Amino acid sequence: MNNNSYPSAVLLISSPDREGIIAGVTDFIAKNKGNILYSDQHVDSSVGIFFMRIEWSLAGFSLAREEIYTEFKAIAETFEMDWKLYFSDEKPRTAIFVSKSLHCLYDILYRYR
Repeated sequence: MNNNSYPSAVLLISSPDREGIIAGVTDFIAKNKGNILYSDQHVDSSVGIFFMRIEWSLAGFSLAREEIYTEFKAIAETFEMDWKLYFSDEKPRTAIFVSKSLHCLYDILYRYR
């Protein structure tokens, strides 16, 4: 997650490896006035799968959150992507399971507050 006051979007991608994926994703972000904060990609050459995680600031981004899904869908279909989009200011639901020893739970709850 970014450390400034604006929320960010995080896109996780997996797809068959092929030319132009990184260019397509970064071009989409740049054309919509996004500032990339972090990007990492990897190819598992044994199975030919491309993986990418990219995060960009939503400050000044020209698309509303709902529009990102519909606009990015065309790129995702072109590259046969499986993708998920997250936003840094939307906290996921979490479950914590503990054993009979509660000291670990206390430590987690203490750090969270």
